[in-house]
Parts: sequence; structure tokens; C-alpha cells
Amino acid sequence: MEVSYKYEQKRKVQEKEYSLLRNFTISFSVALLFMIIISIFLFFNIKEKKKANRILEIQKKEITYKNQELEQKTEEIISQKDEIIEQTNLLLKQNKEITDSIHYASRIQTAILSPQNLINSLLSENFILYIPKDIVSGDFYWVTQKNNKVII
Repeated sequence: MEVSYKYEQKRKVQEKEYSLLRNFTISFSVALLFMIIISIFLFFNIKEKKKANRILEIQKKEITYKNQELEQKTEEIISQKDEIIEQTNLLLKQNKEITDSIHYASRIQTAILSPQNLINSLLSENFILYIPKDIVSGDFYWVTQKNNKVII
């Protein structure tokens, strides 16, 4: 009986050890399987992030290129604007010089033309149609008297 009791005790201890070993093996297997699943998930997640990062890098390069093009076109427009302003200022200056010159020519023309009171004193009935188009006329008239004759 004693042998049987010892045998039974030994068998119970072995069953407990076997049960603990089996539980440990199952727990370890479940943990290992869980880690493998997480590793696979992380692998695919990292792969997707790398793909997304490549796409973002390509888009960033495209945006940078477009920004450079836009800056270049902006500089061209500013340069053209400056050139237009410069040409406008030059035209305004030339226009002022031409207008001043025309006004001076008008003063010379007025000085050369015979005065109306001289014409009225030499010719009792007269009229002069003097209508310059803008400032200066292309017509010149001159009146004088020599040897009792009126020369026009």
C-alpha cells in the first residue's frame, strides 16, 4: 500500500508537472502566435507608411517644382512691369518735350503773323479764318503796305 501510495503521489506530482508544462507550452505558443500576428501587422503597416512616404515625397518634389516655376514667372512679370513703367515714363517725358516744343512753335507763329489791327487798318473789309487743328497751324500769312499797295 505504501508503494501504491508513493506511486500515486508520484503520479499526481508528475501530472501536475505535466499540466504546468502543458499550460506553459500553450501560453508560450499563444504569446508567440500573438507576437507573430503583431509582427505581420507591423510589417504591413510599415510597408504602407513607406509607400505613403514615397508618394508624399513625389508630391513634395512636384510642389517644389511648381513653386519654382511660379516664382520664376512672378519675377518675369515684375520685370515686365518695371520695363512697362520705365517705357511709360519715357513716353510721358517725350510727350511733354514734344508738347512744349509745339507750344513754343505756336508762340513763334503768333509772333510772325501780322497783327489784326494792322490788317484792319490796311483793309477795311477783311476776315481771316485761322483755325489751327490742335496748337499750331500750317498756314502763315503776312500783310504789309508798299508804295500805297497792300501786299498779302
